[in-house]
Amino acid sequence: MGPAMDQMLVRELFEFCLKSAELLGRDDDFQRMLREAIAKLPPLQIGRRGQLQEWLEDYEEAQPQHRHLSHLFALYPGHQITPGGTPELARAARVTLENRMLQNELEDVEFTAALFGLGFARLHDGENAYRHISHLIGGLCFENLFTYSKSGIAGAESNIFVIDGNLGGTAVIAEMLLQSRADEIHLLPALPAAWSNGTVTGLRAKGNAEVDIVWNNGRLTAAAVRTSSPGKVTVRSGDAEISFLAEAGGGYLFNGRLELLP
Repeated sequence: MGPAMDQMLVRELFEFCLKSAELLGRDDDFQRMLREAIAKLPPLQIGRRGQLQEWLEDYEEAQPQHRHLSHLFALYPGHQITPGGTPELARAARVTLENRMLQNELEDVEFTAALFGLGFARLHDGENAYRHISHLIGGLCFENLFTYSKSGIAGAESNIFVIDGNLGGTAVIAEMLLQSRADEIHLLPALPAAWSNGTVTGLRAKGNAEVDIVWNNGRLTAAAVRTSSPGKVTVRSGDAEISFLAEAGGGYLFNGRLELLP
């Protein structure tokens, strides 16, 4: 039936292995096999309602109120869907999220709230991400802030502690403040109005880097990037962007316009 999540996982694995082999300069025959296999994978598709298709065919949703959002893996935690790289698919992912939110009988559980927040954060929608992280903390937490699934979900007789919401909620907050790919660090990609001023230290970025950020009135005022591996790094925030060659053990300070400071 061609579930989209299977295709996303296979593509993610094959492309990861291919890039690894290319970087190491080995396994030429295996590289060729991977390229041929990747070329045969079906593309992600947009359904007639403008949503990201969950299957190869544009089926009606059997349980539109269901708590799972498996076919949004390409948006989070994957990177196959991004607002800048695949804007049409990003719009389709938003339609999928919004359609699910509109269901009156939506299975309102801790990890679904986290997934909504993560999806909107990746779409650079800070207000909706904030809405769902607020619901997670305010409506799906015990007094000790352990998150729970509500009674009645999957036959549960009472509210049951599930750590998915704690781990997922932490991830939402991090994604609202910093998003990164192998060689790009995006600062404050989904900052909500409620967090107009703030400071965060020690966020980890892909590419083996650590980042501190300071902002005021919703705009970056300073940032520090500490790199543990050498290579090209691109940092951006809003309309500002800078690329530089980082050194292992390097430290780099930037002002709000992402100008490198001495």
